[in-house]
Order: sequence, then structure tokens, then C-alpha cells
Amino acid sequence: MIFLAVEHPDWMLDAECARSNPEIFYPEPAGQSVAAAKRVCGDCTVITECLAFALAHGELDYGVWGGKSVTERQRLHPSTRGGRPRREIRHGTEGGYDTYRRRDETPCTECTDAAKQGRRRRKEQRRSA
Repeated sequence: MIFLAVEHPDWMLDAECARSNPEIFYPEPAGQSVAAAKRVCGDCTVITECLAFALAHGELDYGVWGGKSVTERQRLHPSTRGGRPRREIRHGTEGGYDTYRRRDETPCTECTDAAKQGRRRRKEQRRSA
């Protein structure tokens, strides 16, 4: 038999979940309430570290980490949006500007300029019609 030693970050020793029933953090069947786990997380002093660890290590498919469900973590992870890969931003376009706005992010200068030019162009077209 082979045993693998797994190094855990020091903050995990302070986690409330380490002193709780692990089954509440991985409810079966999937979709069952995670409210009990979230209550435990709400009292935890390392909730921020836990969520950061989960996002950094791709813990996006199972359980409750850092007080967030699978769906909530997928929405927060930079590579996903609701479990799907995020679209690349087409910089320097009105569409790129719209993508930034949908993500509630600050648009880059190139996209902002493209959006301004598009608004000016449409305004001129309305005036000449």
C-alpha cells in the first residue's frame, strides 16, 4: 500500500469545518441544501483564505468552500462564467466594451474609445436620416 503525504496550508487548522461533520460540505444528491455548511462557514475566521484557496486550486465542482457553493465559486473564478469558459474580450471594439460592462468591470481605453465612436456614428446617422 502506498501512502501519499498531503501538505495542507496552516490556515486549515483554524477552519471551523475541521471540527464539523464533513458530510454537510459535500451534500448528496447534488443540489441538496448547503445552508448548514454555509452557517458553519459564516462563523469561520479563515473563510477568506478558504475561498482564495478553492479558486486558486480549481475547487469548482464539489462541495462548499469559503462559504460559497459550486455555482457561486464558478461565477467567481476568472476562467469560468456559470461553468462555461469566459469569452475573450475583443479589445478596441464596441462588443469588447459591452463585455466589460456585462462583467461589471472597467473597460480598457481602446474599448471605451470604440464605444464612443460608435455612439457618435449612430447619432450622425440619425441626424442625416
